Amino acid sequence: DDSGNPILDETGAQKTGTVTVTPEAAMVSLNYQGELCAVVGGLGEKTVSRGFNRATQATRQVGSTMKPIGAYVLALEKNKINWSTAFEDGPVKKVKDDATGEMKDWPRNFSGTYSDKKILVADALARSINTIAVRVGLKAGVSSIYRFTTQELGITSFVSKDKDAGPMILGSSTTGVTPEQMAGAYSIFGSGGSFTTIHSYTDVAFGSGRELMQPRVTTKQVISPDTAYVMNRLLSGVMQGHGTAAGYSVGGMDSVGKTGTTSDNRDHWFIGLTPYYVTASWYGYDDNLPLEVNYSAHPPTLGWRNTMRLGQKGLAKKDFPVDATVQQVDYCTVTGLLPGKNCPTATGYYRAGEAPTATCSGQH
Repeated sequence: DDSGNPILDETGAQKTGTVTVTPEAAMVSLNYQGELCAVVGGLGEKTVSRGFNRATQATRQVGSTMKPIGAYVLALEKNKINWSTAFEDGPVKKVKDDATGEMKDWPRNFSGTYSDKKILVADALARSINTIAVRVGLKAGVSSIYRFTTQELGITSFVSKDKDAGPMILGSSTTGVTPEQMAGAYSIFGSGGSFTTIHSYTDVAFGSGRELMQPRVTTKQVISPDTAYVMNRLLSGVMQGHGTAAGYSVGGMDSVGKTGTTSDNRDHWFIGLTPYYVTASWYGYDDNLPLEVNYSAHPPTLGWRNTMRLGQKGLAKKDFPVDATVQQVDYCTVTGLLPGKNCPTATGYYRAGEAPTATCSGQH
């Protein structure tokens, strides 16, 4: 290893000499009743009982998978944005670089560049543009995102100093989030906006049948059904066209999701939803070494697709919950307004009364 990070053995002592380190992975699948359906806590065969389970115990930086459960969903819920709202793809502010002391543009896009043009919400989420996410998140409110994720979505690992744009919008919190809790947070996009307590058993009883204990399970509507449906359709764009997970859909069953990569390439994520399951998939090194990024297929997304193909084999085709009040309206894909003459068009999903009303001039 040439990263400069020490490699530790099981006792915490530093290993010396040539050390081969392999990435690890974890995956959690829930249904929309909050039931824990499948857990993979690491790669390889099980060798110990009650060992470290990365799916339920490892808090990892979540990167761009933070954007839908905070910035976008709350801005939509508060009617601060709609499907085709246009935002400038440019730096939001200057921040001081801790290493050099220089003032640098923030946030940085994954590409390292800015188009300095307006990008529509649907395209920005599909392509995971950081600058747009920050502008959307500031409209939603950083404190609101913190309150929503910790009080409504069951995330327990955020701390008060995470109440900032970087952690709450771009996923750079102090300790990160477990795959289990990320799956739970995303469940609202497949359940019509309700969140149910994650639980791994239904009841415990004596042999006589007398009940000993039951899990405490509550279901709460945390966002409106129309917002949940619009978000679900926005996340379908991730799997299509220029989306970051294009080509990974599960054949025959509608599927939506979001990729996530931390800025230092230490954590790669995919959180995918089908009408049956919400699944969080993580890939990285236990020792936080940077990952290679020149692989031909994105490991967590590929792992999710293969798992869903097997897990849903033989299940009847099913659709996500639809909110009938949501309007489908054509818009100009350049300006986000109602299309004028000669405008390139697409169909967007809008909460009632939130579709664009102005018509594009056609002069792009």
